[in-house]
Amino acid sequence: MKLLMILLLAIITVPIYASNANWGTQKINTKYNTIKDIKLMQNTVSITIPSGSQLELIEATELNVIKVHLHKYKISPCPSSKQETDLELVEVEQLNSPDTTVGVNLTKGCRIEVFIDVQEYTTMSFLN
Repeated sequence: MKLLMILLLAIITVPIYASNANWGTQKINTKYNTIKDIKLMQNTVSITIPSGSQLELIEATELNVIKVHLHKYKISPCPSSKQETDLELVEVEQLNSPDTTVGVNLTKGCRIEVFIDVQEYTTMSFLN
């Protein structure tokens, strides 16, 4: 019975995780949707990018000095084109390995910046 429950859980969850876009395979000018709420802060004001928000990848670069990849996305709908947030750590669930963490912030002009550690660039993202 226990084995049946594990198998059933695997069948239900694999399609959800399998549809996540891996950080390293994302393409410029491609639109992705968030699969979780992303909470960011500006001083004491919280800004939430709700699950299902559309992010279009507009730039992907490697910052060799600090050993991270930087992805910049245009967000739609825009929570505020003039607001900026501090860098927040956002946990990203992984299927067969420990969860990972990326740095995320909102910049003026409705841009989301995501900082991904070089060692975690092949992991699943919070986008599909």
